[in-house]
Amino acid sequence: MSYEYGSAVVDFLEGNFSEAAKMFLEGAREGDILASFNYAYCLWRGIGVKKNVREAKSFFAFSLISFPSASASSAFFISAKGFALILP
Repeated sequence: MSYEYGSAVVDFLEGNFSEAAKMFLEGAREGDILASFNYAYCLWRGIGVKKNVREAKSFFAFSLISFPSASASSAFFISAKGFALILP
């Protein structure tokens, strides 16, 4: 399987969550920040994969530290009720 962000998003939007999650994971393993964030979201909510909040936090953290403009002015919050990524 070759990772293509657009294909993964289309799969997700069409309800092919398992396939989208697989592709997001592949992209995350290749270092793609958006794929990592989207895979984290899938893990966080249990969409297309088994819910795993601990693993989701790792992928969210990778996305944050890898984002080019991530800095002290960026905020990333994870709580029991959800998450928010706020960029300047």
